[in-house]
Amino acid sequence: MYTYSKHFVSVLSKNFLTVIVFGIVFLFSGCELLYSLDPGYNFAVQRGTIKACRDLEDVDMQETCISAIATDKNNASMCAEISDDHNKRQCYSSVAVASGDVNICSHIDNKYAQDTCISDIAQNKGDYSLCDEIENKTTRSNCYAHIATKKNDPTICEKIDNKNAKDNCYRDVAMNKKDVSICEKINRPESKTYCISQIATQIGGDLDCEKIEDAKQRATCLKKVAINRNDEQVCAKINNEYERSDCYSTIGENKKDLLICQNADDDLLEKQCLVSVGIAKNDMYACSGSDGVQIYNCHYELAKGLNDASVCSAIEKKGTRDKCYYDIAQSVKNTEVCKNIKDQSEKNYCEKYTH
Repeated sequence: MYTYSKHFVSVLSKNFLTVIVFGIVFLFSGCELLYSLDPGYNFAVQRGTIKACRDLEDVDMQETCISAIATDKNNASMCAEISDDHNKRQCYSSVAVASGDVNICSHIDNKYAQDTCISDIAQNKGDYSLCDEIENKTTRSNCYAHIATKKNDPTICEKIDNKNAKDNCYRDVAMNKKDVSICEKINRPESKTYCISQIATQIGGDLDCEKIEDAKQRATCLKKVAINRNDEQVCAKINNEYERSDCYSTIGENKKDLLICQNADDDLLEKQCLVSVGIAKNDMYACSGSDGVQIYNCHYELAKGLNDASVCSAIEKKGTRDKCYYDIAQSVKNTEVCKNIKDQSEKNYCEKYTH
């Protein structure tokens, strides 16, 4: 019992400590928000003097107060009054971004924080020339990319050194502008394909799909464009038989057009389309225009979908035709339909169990 209790207390203590640690992290990350709920803090900020901030009891609250006043007054010199390095960096950065003065970033003693400060100002101003001053390659690339995307200017992407980042920049600008020509600047084949496909699908550009080198991706792009435009003529451009058939089948169902369904080379997809359109149009002859291997199943499923026993008569295969009559008899609960069944035992079974 003692060992168990000791273990329980140990686990409880660890869990409690975890909660405390998370609480401390939250408090420090949201200090300014929490301090704004304190009347004394708000009064000091409103007075707008360092002395008013120094009258506060908590040191961190004092420095957060000074930073808030410095930012409000665009006065970077006030940040020098802050002793904590992190708080001081935050102060200079806030004043620099608020005033749009890159020179203030130079007061920050941490290079990464200094680069981030410059990047924030460059992005706010939309001035990519400021990104040139950033030393960290990733931060500099992100700076160029953000401004390029914001301005929809692919020429800014050219300044990015990293090939993947540059490709992503071109992709984002191209998709914003819906301009496939910008996709052509992308080096990675898969990224270029994605870019062209996404834009072509949005603008309905089948000619753009044809620029895709990968045959499978080109077929997928053409099918999406065809379906979005509800244009079966685009389906004819698809080389892959299944994708082309799926294209015709989908559009045939959308338009409720049996002739479009019959363009599908895949018998299963053609049947699926014919049955769907036949049921939608209440057309018992929907399957009669097909000569595919699925023709029997087409009549069978159409008969079931319409609950029409007369459609079963078009089925030549005896076993399938009898099963069709049996299923319809069960569905409509009519023993008269059972009389059409040729197999005597099946007919008797149908008449006995149809209620």
